[in-house]
Amino acid sequence: MRLLCGLLAALASSVAIAEPDAAGRDLVVGQCAACHALQPDPDRYHALLQEGPPLIHAGSKFRREWLVHWLQAPQRIRSAGYLPFRYTVSEPDGDRIDAKLIPSHPAVSAKQAEAIVDWFFSQRQEAPPAAEPAAAEPLRGELFFRKILGCASCHRLGGEGGSSSAELETARARLDPQWLRAFTLDTSIGAPTCMPKIQLRPAQASAVVDFIESTPARPLEAPKTQTERRDHSVPNAVPTNRAAMLYQVHCSQCHGVRGNGKGINAPFLFVAPRDHTSADEMSRLTDQDIFTAIKSGGTAVGKSALMPSWAGTIADDDIRVLVGYVRSLSARSGS
Repeated sequence: MRLLCGLLAALASSVAIAEPDAAGRDLVVGQCAACHALQPDPDRYHALLQEGPPLIHAGSKFRREWLVHWLQAPQRIRSAGYLPFRYTVSEPDGDRIDAKLIPSHPAVSAKQAEAIVDWFFSQRQEAPPAAEPAAAEPLRGELFFRKILGCASCHRLGGEGGSSSAELETARARLDPQWLRAFTLDTSIGAPTCMPKIQLRPAQASAVVDFIESTPARPLEAPKTQTERRDHSVPNAVPTNRAAMLYQVHCSQCHGVRGNGKGINAPFLFVAPRDHTSADEMSRLTDQDIFTAIKSGGTAVGKSALMPSWAGTIADDDIRVLVGYVRSLSARSGS
């Protein structure tokens, strides 16, 4: 009997220890899985096109303190929502985001937040070590960020920049520094992303990260009254046509949801995006020109470096599908 009691006590103890992980897992599955991908998927777009960004490596990507606080008092990280084309209104002067269309993120209690984060961190994978060369001058990092790489076309930092991607004002408080350095070098290390995979030398990546981290972290904010939509219907659904889906996911932020060069990021670009609806402009390009521009970037066809290479993100077969879609936009417009 004494032995049995001892075994039962040990079992109860083990269950008590395991319970927080189980509670966190149940919360994540019950409250997060409806909108976010939690596991890798052979079809990257199946994970990418959920109603929220993939959380496959959330425990590796975020700082624990920030994530626990954010879950209790969610503040919008992507001012244009995820994914932006879903909440874009196309107008003659250019695309704009209607913030009233973007659903708010539900908040959880402090106990629930701790349990959720415990589970995410139990799935944590260390980021690959990133080479850390001698610190570069801040000006060089800012030059890469704002001009050479055009990161500011999509990301807001220091009070300026685009809106289609996560703001970096809070990056210093939000992101694990090891993960940020590794991801800047290779965007494929994490969950599926809409970002192009840019080839950088360690010194260049380090300069960019140093610049991001040199910006004072915005303080964690108290909860605000949510006035946005709370339902999960999406105003502009993901196109069922693969060509249109690829264009809206990867191209529309700059080139516009209608392809007219007036995307939500266009005002933040010092070179205007090409108008894909212009028959005159597009007639000067061969299909190979378009393919090369998408795959290898603007510089490969003598154009702006702000048009990135999508070779590491979009498969060649999908680039060919995109070429056909881009070509159809000018034929469709009747320009």
